[in-house]
Amino acid sequence: MNNQQEKIVVQINEDHTKNKHMKNEDARRKQAGFTLVEFMIVLGLIAIATAGAFFGIPSVMKSIKTNTLTSAVVQVSAIINSSGNASGNYGTRALDEYIVRSDRVPQGLTVRGTSPNRTLHHAFGGSLETMGRENRFVVTLNNIPGDICLELFSSASSTRVNVSSSDPSSVPVDSGGYTAPYMQTDAVMACAENTPNRMHFIY
Repeated sequence: MNNQQEKIVVQINEDHTKNKHMKNEDARRKQAGFTLVEFMIVLGLIAIATAGAFFGIPSVMKSIKTNTLTSAVVQVSAIINSSGNASGNYGTRALDEYIVRSDRVPQGLTVRGTSPNRTLHHAFGGSLETMGRENRFVVTLNNIPGDICLELFSSASSTRVNVSSSDPSSVPVDSGGYTAPYMQTDAVMACAENTPNRMHFIY
């Protein structure tokens, strides 16, 4: 084989090697492009899921707060009921301080003020008041939005519910309002949508 032929063979080998490298590079680029598309699809799905969760959070939080407040009303009534079991008399005074001193403040309620005039407050920005009415007692929720009022009304465990601007010391305990079992139509009539309500649960 002369020099010219050797050069031709070398050139052919070099061309073959270059073509092989180019094919491998093209394959890598195609693979990389496909992976990028997949990555963008995954990012899009994550964004959609995150947006759905973000916009659903307020509704979930409201539901949690409503359930917590419903439970708190039941627990407060049980604490007060136990205080008057022996005599059947709950006095004629606010019982908030008694609940605080019993160290049994339900979850979801916060205590404000100083002894002996501490008050209870709920997550919707209002207060929870309690009032003994001799052989009955009243648990009052202030500043309750209309839609929350509907839910609390429907799940009330009291013998009577009164939605009014009355003070818990003067709200009628044997008349007015609605008596159990409560109907959805009662709740709709009592609770005005998106209007802060004062709800009296009478036991």
